[in-house]
Amino acid sequence: WGSIGWHENQIELSSRIEKSLGKDIYGAGFTVNHFSTGGGNSMFAPFPMPHVNTQYKELIAQLNPSVQLRGKKLIAVLGFKTFLAFNEGRLRLAPDVSLRYCAWQDYLNAYLFLGGGLTRNSLHSIITENPFLGFTNNYSNAYTPIDAGVGLKGKFIHHFYWDVSMQYRMVQNMLLFTGYSQRVASDPFSSAINFYTINRFMTVLDNVNRGSLQLMLQYKGFKGFDIGMRASLHQYTTENQSKPWYLPDAEGNLWITYVHNEKADARFDLIYRGNTYGASSNGAGFQGITLTQNSFLIKAYPDINFTFHYHHNKRLGFFARACNIIGARYQRWLDFPTQSFNIQAGMQFAF
Repeated sequence: WGSIGWHENQIELSSRIEKSLGKDIYGAGFTVNHFSTGGGNSMFAPFPMPHVNTQYKELIAQLNPSVQLRGKKLIAVLGFKTFLAFNEGRLRLAPDVSLRYCAWQDYLNAYLFLGGGLTRNSLHSIITENPFLGFTNNYSNAYTPIDAGVGLKGKFIHHFYWDVSMQYRMVQNMLLFTGYSQRVASDPFSSAINFYTINRFMTVLDNVNRGSLQLMLQYKGFKGFDIGMRASLHQYTTENQSKPWYLPDAEGNLWITYVHNEKADARFDLIYRGNTYGASSNGAGFQGITLTQNSFLIKAYPDINFTFHYHHNKRLGFFARACNIIGARYQRWLDFPTQSFNIQAGMQFAF
């Protein structure tokens, strides 16, 4: 990553024990995650990092005791999670509770969940979300003290399912992305120095609360077809940033999958991403940057894709994918337009 390589290692060990007493299940899970991130400076950093060979390490231990209670119409999971982050030196708690009440067989069920957790803002998770990252040192832990929701789900008729819910989530130290442009010398040691401008992203942390409304409709079981749609509306509040950078106010997905037989299947996807706000800063001078943020509205867009898979056997398969079929011109990340209509094809081989 960057001009001088960065690397990250993650080691995870997990185990769980359970004991059934009648219809009830008592258990506890234990997980240990070790993260080690390090390397050198990046040519795209807006300012030099304080230490060339910086190492960011964290060890997170999680204990999750719970009990599952089964009644005639009610299923309840009662538990909690404890997280001990050794490098951070803090012990955090989160609930692990869920209830499901069967009001009318499979046609009407009410449910409630109350959860939370602690996740690492790792290098892998950061660059997987945004591959145009130029700089970050925010390898911290994102803590979710509350992730709560209520909903109703069931089915109208045979093979037709529905789910409607509300959710509220609080996240401390959520990772957000802000952009910057910077003038960089092509060869600072040459007698004829040429400058060019690069656009990259860096990270900021903020406490973000999100409220959501969600709807899911699905029809499956008719001659290999699975047809469905999922839509969500979001409302955010931020503590320090003026906007919830690159978080959409709405999301949607319409899909149609068809399984012809065990060898061939196809999928159609219409993906909708609502309005987002991007932040950008203008660069100034050699290896310089002005950190005054400018807010830009990135309008909603659709993305239509079609994928076909052929499985020759358990080891060998082929695929073809048509992406952005309508050739929509949109930007997931500010100043980085996505490709227009394109076709991908390849093969898969399992050892």
